[in-house]
Amino acid sequence: IPGNRLQSYRGWAVAIQSDGKIVEVGDANIARFKTNGAIDSSFGTNGIVNISFPYAALALTLQGDGKIIISGQFGTGLFIARYKTNGSLDTHFGVQGYCILNDFFSDQNALCVQPDGKILVGGREKSNGYFAVARVKSNGVTDSAFGTNGIAVAGNNSGYSYALAQQDKKIVAVGNIGGTATIVRFKFNGALDTSFDTNGIKTITDTVTLTTVVIQNDGKILVGGEENYNKYALNKFYLSRYNVNGTLDSSFGNKGVKISSFTKSNINITWKIALYNDKIYSAGQTNINNYPQYACLRYNNDEMGKPVLNNQNAIKPAKIGLYPNPVGNVLTITGLLPSENLSILNSNGERVSAGIANNSSYSWNIQNLSSGNYFLVVYQNNKLIISIKFIKQ
Repeated sequence: IPGNRLQSYRGWAVAIQSDGKIVEVGDANIARFKTNGAIDSSFGTNGIVNISFPYAALALTLQGDGKIIISGQFGTGLFIARYKTNGSLDTHFGVQGYCILNDFFSDQNALCVQPDGKILVGGREKSNGYFAVARVKSNGVTDSAFGTNGIAVAGNNSGYSYALAQQDKKIVAVGNIGGTATIVRFKFNGALDTSFDTNGIKTITDTVTLTTVVIQNDGKILVGGEENYNKYALNKFYLSRYNVNGTLDSSFGNKGVKISSFTKSNINITWKIALYNDKIYSAGQTNINNYPQYACLRYNNDEMGKPVLNNQNAIKPAKIGLYPNPVGNVLTITGLLPSENLSILNSNGERVSAGIANNSSYSWNIQNLSSGNYFLVVYQNNKLIISIKFIKQ
């Protein structure tokens, strides 16, 4: 970066805009880069926004309209802030651009936006230290209809929610409860989803630490982290996959679990996983000859992930179309075959809605989606048919 203006700060989270520009947040700054890696001088001041309050920014996500949402530590609580696409604070959000949650704490990159524009953040509630998810409305006001006064908790022991994902109108959070790796699924209103494993909570094992989660297009839940061996003397990359009802998917890896490591490393941690075409990408950390190293692993996957936007993997000529585009409340899709699986992804590649074609035409009510760029993706037998970009007004 010119002048090394960020040399004393760390990058904690990154997102890619619909135009390909890259937004990064770290500690007290937000930076935006062009697609060629050059700093984008049209953003903030010469490409950088200084966070003006005494906050430590740790998480970042993008709204459908391109606005930037960040969250992180504020004293012993949590802050959420929203910025316009030019880097200026969105003063219509919260109080002068900021929302403060004094009863909630998070020091993790657990932040996402629902299709209706409401914002979810994972961490723990402060009174008992329980595993928790908080939600605020799109205007930056605590959503009192979610959980209790805007906070949904799980378990009756100390815990922490490290990562979040959306599964249609449900919320999947991973972390630990009582020191044991746990997956929790909440309903839209913050109540535990009792159709998921045992009363909404899936307990894994105390030898695993979960740090990341993604939802496949078929609804299966893929989680990652580290497997701890020999009382933490040896850690290995950890992946496991679960069916929609919370049962372990035995078709994945070795009876649902995949463990990996580098032979000369005693530390192997998966921090983030992503889906692209038929591959799983795992980014994390390893330790070679006592030196920390960045690690990226790629795995085969029998399910399709985030689509290739140029349709290079389409298995048949694209006869599928949609209209209108831009669209208001109802999107009509034509040229379908019966039983084709349909998904709508936001600009972050997160699935925000799903359906199944019954005939050649499908009408989709999307009035609850916030304005912005989306992708319609169509699959048949887990193979990508086509991906089409559209704009929600």
